[in-house]
Amino acid sequence: MAFCILQVPVKTTAMLEFNFSPFPVLHTQRLTLRRIGNADAEALFFLRSNDEVMRFLDKEKATGIEDVLLLIQRIDTDVVNNNSITWAMTLKEDPGHLVGHIGLWRITARRSAIRFIPDYGIKG
Repeated sequence: MAFCILQVPVKTTAMLEFNFSPFPVLHTQRLTLRRIGNADAEALFFLRSNDEVMRFLDKEKATGIEDVLLLIQRIDTDVVNNNSITWAMTLKEDPGHLVGHIGLWRITARRSAIRFIPDYGIKG
């Protein structure tokens, strides 16, 4: 199984202000990027408890659904407060099934990352 994590430095000299309301839903030829919700907890748990995925991250592995429900709550709070934004990545033909997530966080630190469930990370 392959895994992809990409961290991209973003350079800016101006102070940025964000407004994530309404939440921007994005579409590509193959993907829909939408807001993460509690319905994504099972897939997000698989991602956050997967050894192959987590070996690249400086985070604790999720040990139960409660861990990812708290993560979803933190993600939602950050979106509401315009501090960061994280999208659920889904295949267009199955928008209810999270296959990864992508986000911009610590925006003042100019960081972003993409995380895929291993089976989906090599599809281009």
